[in-house]
Amino acid sequence: DGVARGGSIASKSIDYALKTARQTGKLHLIDSGLSSPLPDTFFDLRSDLTIDLSMSNDNERSLMSECYGEENLSSVDLSDNNGITELDDRITRYELVRTLRVRRCSLTVIPAALYSLEHLTTLDVSGNSIAHPLPLGGLPQTLMELDVSQNAIPSLGDGEEEGVLPNLQKLDVSHNKLTSILDNEPASWCPKLQSLQFSNNSITTFLPQSILDGMPNLTTIEGHNNDISNCPNLSQMTSLTVVDLCDNQLREVPCVHANLTRLALANNKLQSICGLYPQLSTPLPVSNLVELRLNGNQISSLDVTIVQHWVKMGLLDLRNNNLTDLPFILGYLPALNKLPLDGNALRTIRPALLCDVQNLKKSLRKKGLGPGTADYLPNEWKDTTSS
Repeated sequence: DGVARGGSIASKSIDYALKTARQTGKLHLIDSGLSSPLPDTFFDLRSDLTIDLSMSNDNERSLMSECYGEENLSSVDLSDNNGITELDDRITRYELVRTLRVRRCSLTVIPAALYSLEHLTTLDVSGNSIAHPLPLGGLPQTLMELDVSQNAIPSLGDGEEEGVLPNLQKLDVSHNKLTSILDNEPASWCPKLQSLQFSNNSITTFLPQSILDGMPNLTTIEGHNNDISNCPNLSQMTSLTVVDLCDNQLREVPCVHANLTRLALANNKLQSICGLYPQLSTPLPVSNLVELRLNGNQISSLDVTIVQHWVKMGLLDLRNNNLTDLPFILGYLPALNKLPLDGNALRTIRPALLCDVQNLKKSLRKKGLGPGTADYLPNEWKDTTSS
């Protein structure tokens, strides 16, 4: 009885979704117990319409014309159906679909038929079992968002020239088996990209400098937990605000622009922060950086000429490094209110101050003269040598 009742509920849910699709142009069948092959009614929405025989032929034709058919659907969501192992060629009947989500199912390949959906702007097939190369070049050129995260994809090409995807703004390839983002170096690649996420792969090589230089709108790079040892110069990327390259093999900090607001470089092999702002001089425009994670590296000192630019810094994570002292300029940073320091051999600082940021900053201000401008806290230092 329980199985029958469950099947009845699923059937009613599907019927309701089909009815809604005919009214709204959106077919959403999330967690509906579906399995491959999908029912024919999903691809022929008018096939089982019930027409009132008392209606005139004109009314009947009006009802049929006002109903959304499969060719008019704008959104299809089949997520969370473990029984869906494939999508067959009937998917091409969704001629005008703009958003297609098949998340957390059991797909092993992206069907070739999907490549012919000429109006598709959002494709989400994350959380499946896709283990074949994904040739981006064959995907619809209309795509603006592509999420293929949490699969087992080994590469984003097929050995041929990489696809440009001229309209793509968001790309998420996290949690796959990639060893590189691009196998080749095309003349242009995703020039409108704003967000690039490739965390939790085995990527050793970052994007070529020429490709990054052709992405003026890129705001976010999330690439933690890879094997990257070198990062291209990011100092000319004025739109970039977030960079996360934690848990890699970096030996030098990336060169960034002062517009960057969040930089995460935890658990690398950094020994210094020199070169962070290559385009800035002293005195400089204020850096927008509000969060910097440097924990789990081998940093032994902080470059004063860089630290003095952090007037907006709120969180500076320095845990588990090789620091023995802190530059007094840290004490003059007005926004700094989180400064984790565990795991360093800071012998010149009283242990009680390590857990009290404001008093630590006051103590540091007494060790040296600050910049003396309105961007910094007032001076505490007193010259005792000229009395």
